[in-house]
Amino acid sequence: MKYEHPAAIYPGTFDPITKAHLSLILIGARMFPSLTIIVATNPEKATWFSAAERADLIRKIVQDEDVRIEVTKEFVPMHEAAMRASFVLRGLRSSMDFDYETRLMRLYRRMNPRLQPVYVPTFPEDDMDLISSSMVKSFVGPAGWEDAIRPFLPPSVYPAFVERAKLKVIERML
Repeated sequence: MKYEHPAAIYPGTFDPITKAHLSLILIGARMFPSLTIIVATNPEKATWFSAAERADLIRKIVQDEDVRIEVTKEFVPMHEAAMRASFVLRGLRSSMDFDYETRLMRLYRRMNPRLQPVYVPTFPEDDMDLISSSMVKSFVGPAGWEDAIRPFLPPSVYPAFVERAKLKVIERML
């Protein structure tokens, strides 16, 4: 099958968007003539930012890139952008990610057989293999956490994250 319009989606929760996410977006924008970032809902994740806030944070850092950003509450393979896409862009930090992503893509393809996964590995030399949104959130609290997370967040995301994290710390204390 030849893909005449190789559109791709990059779905995720992006809570918060990290430099690892941004790296994958930039790679995807070079690989595909059409890339849509889908800000999704995952009921297993307690998000700190609303979907609209997450989409706005992404817009700020990719404003110079030719990508679209959409928010959905639908299961990703059924979202309109996924129905137009041929590829799903996914990052791999480890073999555990590969196992999870392979199972997820099998499920996606049951609902939308056109979708083909494109896996992009991260590399230890740029520390992208260390980063996840959950990991960044787990650092919040102990003295020095602001400095510990700074290398993992895009500069425009860092202040918004710190402000929200401080509110979360206060909430935990109440």
